[in-house]
Amino acid sequence: MSFWAMARQFPGMLGMIGRIAWREDPRALVVLVAAQLASGAMSAFLLVATNQVLVHLFDSGPTPAKLREALPALLLGGASSAGSVLLGCVIVQVEGRLYRTRYGSSAA
Repeated sequence: MSFWAMARQFPGMLGMIGRIAWREDPRALVVLVAAQLASGAMSAFLLVATNQVLVHLFDSGPTPAKLREALPALLLGGASSAGSVLLGCVIVQVEGRLYRTRYGSSAA
């Protein structure tokens, strides 16, 4: 099967998975989608913060001043990274909950 043939089947499979998950535990599905979206936003914030840190560090001037200027971006990057890790934990927990709901607790 070619890549494009699989890609064309992807929306249908995603819809089927979404319907099954909604039928099994709608609340868990909403939490999972929200956590995935928030995790993506955290990754975007981390990329922007990393870019800002590099802009400040490669700027001209004394190193201590560059580090002070980069500090807000460093803190944003750290917070984004921590948030991403916490959201990852939520995602794994909710995915496990959906799996156990669908296949029973003996499979977990």
